[in-house]
Amino acid sequence: MTTIVVVMDFDGVILGFNEGAQRFFGITNEAAKGQNYLDRFLPPEVAGAIRGRLQFLFEGGEDHSFENDVLAAQGRRIVSWDAVGIRDENGALMGLVAKGRDITERRMIERKLAESESRLRWLTDAMPGAAYIIEERDGKPVITFVSEGIQTLLGVAPEALCRSHRTLVERMHPDDRGAYLETLRKAALSRSAWNMDFRTLEGHWLRGHSVPHALGDGSTAWVGLVTDIHIQRTMEARFHQVSRL
Repeated sequence: MTTIVVVMDFDGVILGFNEGAQRFFGITNEAAKGQNYLDRFLPPEVAGAIRGRLQFLFEGGEDHSFENDVLAAQGRRIVSWDAVGIRDENGALMGLVAKGRDITERRMIERKLAESESRLRWLTDAMPGAAYIIEERDGKPVITFVSEGIQTLLGVAPEALCRSHRTLVERMHPDDRGAYLETLRKAALSRSAWNMDFRTLEGHWLRGHSVPHALGDGSTAWVGLVTDIHIQRTMEARFHQVSRL
């Protein structure tokens, strides 16, 4: 990745561009010298904030890292900067050297990923029940995702389950915990689907179902859904009672 180096004084007047900066901004070093970097290469809505950062460096002289939009040869781009103050022979600050990297594509990918995650969250939150992902890490189950519906089903926040798989086990009825752990162990060994009906601490019936997916690192993730089947199980129990009369 090309490193962009800009040397300027604290008024923003350019003292020098390296080759990377010349290619990035589409201007030679000689042509750039003497121009005001803030006025020439920054969008108007960004220039004010960068002037404030220059003032901060001038007053404190500390190294500073930040990112901002710039007007490059290819159009508007996002650059991550590390700026260091320059001192004269007497130790007085006289300008700065800013080393930058073009991170536009990375930020675009991150933005699209965040949008995709938001859409996934909207979808899973609209589902009846709760969607979840359990991954196998170092031979142990780790909940990496669970939708908001789990709050209604188990009375526990998604974040608490992602922090500790034990929280899920503790929210199960004591008589169902052993069976849950055993069926989960068998599914992990055989890389097969997991299915089980179980009760919450309050005795409310839920059904869990998940299917395995291989991950790039060779491990496995189970993607599934937990649904409320309490009415169904209650009706089945009453039917069996009546049928024995």
